[in-house]
Parts: sequence; C-alpha cells; structure tokens
Amino acid sequence: MAEPIRVLVFGTVGAGKTSMCNTLAGLEPGDPRYMETSNSAQSVTLEAYHYKEFHWKGKGIVLTDTAGLVPGQSIGRTYKFAIANIIKLLRDSQDGYNLLIYVSPPKIEKKLAEDSYNLFYKVLGGERVKIILVVTHIDLIDATGTNIEYTEKPFVEWLNANRKNYSNYKYADIIATCFKCGGFIMKELFGELRTESRKAVLDAIVKHGQGGSIKLKEPTIFEQGAVKIMNTFLDLTVIAKDKQVTYDEDLAKELEEKWGFTRDEAVKFINGI
Repeated sequence: MAEPIRVLVFGTVGAGKTSMCNTLAGLEPGDPRYMETSNSAQSVTLEAYHYKEFHWKGKGIVLTDTAGLVPGQSIGRTYKFAIANIIKLLRDSQDGYNLLIYVSPPKIEKKLAEDSYNLFYKVLGGERVKIILVVTHIDLIDATGTNIEYTEKPFVEWLNANRKNYSNYKYADIIATCFKCGGFIMKELFGELRTESRKAVLDAIVKHGQGGSIKLKEPTIFEQGAVKIMNTFLDLTVIAKDKQVTYDEDLAKELEEKWGFTRDEAVKFINGI
C-alpha cells in the first residue's frame, strides 16, 4: 500500500487552520474526530493534532494541525513554548513530512510571516520540503482586503492584486480560500466558497506532496557527543559559563532572536531533544 502524503499545517493564531483541516478531512460538527474552532485571539490548538488518513483522487493524506503562532515576546509563555512543541513534533516524527502548509489571514503581519517562513522552511526544513501558502478569510472583501463588499470572484481577484507581496518567498503555490463555517446561515453564505477552497487545497497537496517523505534535521551521535564535551568544558570555565553551545546554532539563533527564548532556554531545549 502506498504511503500517504503527510502534511504539517502551521500558521497564525486565528487564521483558520483548524477550520481548514476539518474541511479538508470532510468532517462536520458532531463527528468525534472534528476539532473545535474559535474566533478569538486565543489558539484552540495548543498541541499537535493528527487527523485520520483520508483520500483525495486516489491519494492518502494525513494532516497534522499545530498551535497558532505569534511572536513569543508579544504574547508570552504559552505561545513561546507552542513553538517548542511543534519543533519537538518535527524531530520526533518517524515518517517525516512531504509538505508544509502555512495558513495566514489576508492582512499579514510582515515580521511574523517572515519569522515563520524562515523557521519552518529554511532552518528546520533546509528548503528541502515544499511549502504552500493558504490565505484564508477571502470571502466578502475586495481585492485589496480592506473593504467589505461582494465580489464575484474573490479568490482570483485577491491573488491578482496580492501575489506580488509574496515574491520573496519560495512558495510552491499560493491559494486564496474561505473556510468559514458554523450554523445554517454560514453554510448558506460560504458553502460554495468552502467547496471551491477544499478542492484547490487538496489538489495542491496531491500535486506538490508527491515523492519521498523528508525527515527534518536531527543531530548525529557525533554532534551530540561533541556538544556535550564542549559544554562540560565550558561549565568548568567561569568566564565562559554563558557560552554554552548547541549542535544547531541556526535554530538557537532563531529561537533567541525571534521567538522570545533566552539563550539558556534555547540551548537547553535543543540539546535536550
């Protein structure tokens, strides 16, 4: 039996990651596998959730939904360590992932978008795993994303007006979507857009998620041993007590400079994985 396409979903708090995953997996409220969603700024998903394998065009797909991201300096401990949970998930994965999906609202917070892209695609993925951008909440807005008004083809118009804003990123695909749900009125208003969005994202997963699964970077036994020896030496040198090292300095730098970790927290977390 062919291996499924394994997809890691990450993105901004409140962007609609869980609504998207529920829709892609064909789940409705009341289904025991349905994940609850929220419109608040708090992330409902604080730990990873693995959806049961489902199929699209003959291909098995497994989605992993993760905690919503915000700069650690802005929100505090809960979200800072949500990053740690996601990284540990990637490192512990026995099968790896075929594809990354970054979910974002139309009004992007530039620094968060850059930091998330750099952390997952460049630092953790080494640019080896393709990444898709899914922009949500494109429904009753105009092409600029600023005014509430009906537009006949919101996805096409939004992409035409905004694709240039993502020219610095190596996204395999950029997909404008709407996954709003909840109640009869919402189903009636956004049902067609949800159906169109589901098809577009699933088609992109099948297109870009083919090939072998790539396990993200992990230390060799030699690297672990060398770091342990170096830190033991530094511990004995009073002047160098704050110079502890890790086998992944790129990741340590990202966590320290962009996600609110102290140097000590970053080193202990990475070396303890």
